[in-house]
Amino acid sequence: MNMLLITGLLGLVLLIGSCTSRYRLDMYLTTNAERTRVKVEQSRYIPGVVLVDPMVDKPVQSGNGSVVILNLGFRGSQLNGSTKFGFGLDEYIKHRLYLQLPDLPDTATVQLRGHSFLKLQEHYELSPESKVFQPTSGTCLIDSVTSSTMFGTLDGVFENPDGVSVAIEGRFRVKM
Repeated sequence: MNMLLITGLLGLVLLIGSCTSRYRLDMYLTTNAERTRVKVEQSRYIPGVVLVDPMVDKPVQSGNGSVVILNLGFRGSQLNGSTKFGFGLDEYIKHRLYLQLPDLPDTATVQLRGHSFLKLQEHYELSPESKVFQPTSGTCLIDSVTSSTMFGTLDGVFENPDGVSVAIEGRFRVKM
């Protein structure tokens, strides 16, 4: 009897563990063959808007669609020329990812090309054009939608006009 109870409890623990790993919200950014785990600092869902020109201050306008904005951040490598007396400074690098989705999101796969872009935040030494990355390939899969939350999986490659490429893969959650 005790063995049956222990086996049942072990099965329950494994079931709960497998369900929580499905929605583990790990997001990774790869550039220059270096893969880094990034933090989704903020996620926003905006209904009734579509993406427009990424070079303007407000890259969304009223329209028949919805937009998800993900603010991503990670601790970057040492800044160039910042070593002094043997100490170096790390840089906190921020990106903002814009994803355009259908008006009423449901489980679906959305091609990133033509429906998204990535903006590097701050870095005032770069031209505005160099901070905008357009998708070259990839998809956004909306896994599930509840009454208040959307879960998705992202896998795509973005490139700026200078030829710098950034790959993003991982899961996200956004409140609706």
